[in-house]
Amino acid sequence: MNEENKSYIAGIYNYCDRWCEKCKFISHCLLFTNESKIVTQEILKPGESLDIEKIFNMNFGSYSDELEVEIFEQTSEDEEPINADSEDNTEINKHPLSKLADEFFLGSHLLIKRMDERYNFYALSNKRQIDPLFNKLFEEFEKFVWFHSLIVAKVKRAVSGKIEMLRDDDEAVINIRGYDINGSAKISVIALGKIIKALNKLFNKMPEFKNDILSILVFAGELLNMIEIEFPGYNSFIRPGFDE
Repeated sequence: MNEENKSYIAGIYNYCDRWCEKCKFISHCLLFTNESKIVTQEILKPGESLDIEKIFNMNFGSYSDELEVEIFEQTSEDEEPINADSEDNTEINKHPLSKLADEFFLGSHLLIKRMDERYNFYALSNKRQIDPLFNKLFEEFEKFVWFHSLIVAKVKRAVSGKIEMLRDDDEAVINIRGYDINGSAKISVIALGKIIKALNKLFNKMPEFKNDILSILVFAGELLNMIEIEFPGYNSFIRPGFDE
């Protein structure tokens, strides 16, 4: 093992929030290094024009043109695609926790769109640079944007894992699934905590959205309670790097 590899923390990217630009562990993350190399190779390809959208999507996932704001879809190598038409996916989506996560996501999505229509956060990038109060408002809004989609992805991953675990009879597989379930549940709880803090700060700064913010906070509280009941082992889960 060379000196460069020694600095990597095994599996650190499996239970992170994928917000690389805000992370202090990028120098210890093999996934970040590999993705950075891919982006660099795309940029340096001879005889090809630079496809900014392609590079953006490779590094961060797709964004929703419909919302007209930068809403990212967090994905990592540990995320397995789910067949939308499969019987398993139907069972996942019918689970009460998944249904609540979907309601939270859709409600948050609509509120994010309305907030950005009112304040033009992404259009007024210059204002963020010169107006400290506006910039603080944007920082909390940005957290809301980033974490709202991460929560539904990780909640459904945990639900999916539990459904599969109940079907397994191999102890080793059950242990592996249990580990991933608790890790996915923990990052969901962490993301919910960050959204709750952000919305509490926005509550008094956006008086026109108080009722909407309260509604999302209620959803967040219900999600936290249900995750606690469904995945009690999450609290003792140690995320590689972050909790060590």
